[in-house]
Amino acid sequence: VDGSKPVVIDFWATWYSLCKMIGPVFKKLSEKPEFASVYFYTVDGDDQPDILDELQVSSMPTFIAFKDEKKLGTSLGAIPKNLLV
Repeated sequence: VDGSKPVVIDFWATWYSLCKMIGPVFKKLSEKPEFASVYFYTVDGDDQPDILDELQVSSMPTFIAFKDEKKLGTSLGAIPKNLLV
């Protein structure tokens, strides 16, 4: 992950119902004006196993935030409700 702009990546799986439910919520979050300076990406874990290994993602959904090429944090499971308000 390059650049100084923050990046949030959603690692998900097509076969997992929680991931399917979170997908639209993640998209809505990415469209909020207060997050206009953040890049949001999704990665299908089944299609990108090497990325999962590299970032040590062992369950889905997993959200990882980066800035300045450094990992800021990881969140497993659902998106925290306070981010959606």
